[in-house]
Amino acid sequence: MIFGGEFTSLPHRCAPRALPVPPGAMLVQSGRQALGLIAQALAARGIRRIIAPGFLCATAVEPFQLEGIRVHWVQVGPDLLPAPARLAPLLTDPLRCAVLISTTFGAWPAPELRAVLAEWEGRGGVVVADLTHAPFGAATQDVPA
Repeated sequence: MIFGGEFTSLPHRCAPRALPVPPGAMLVQSGRQALGLIAQALAARGIRRIIAPGFLCATAVEPFQLEGIRVHWVQVGPDLLPAPARLAPLLTDPLRCAVLISTTFGAWPAPELRAVLAEWEGRGGVVVADLTHAPFGAATQDVPA
């Protein structure tokens, strides 16, 4: 299934000059396409549940649902990111569950949330960071993902 097919892409010969593309990166036409590729990879690894912030556009979780991954919504804090105290108890099975965070309105994970996510990754858990709404240059910040 193709997500974001309504967008016009740059001609292949123009893309490397228009965008700084790291070696090995794959260009996609939209955030939904990128999330679709991530969802396919997670499903192939046996991930069957994704924990997502309760304030998130439904189109961000649709790619995961289409891959048979169940969405578990978690309460958000004032920054619209998962509330660390609500998220931490849900992180029990790193082989079957992933976490999705989104930089809605440019919100960036506070140190408390970063610590929860780093601990999750340390146990082999997956964090998917949707940086679609991050300010330009924010993607270079250190975010567990």
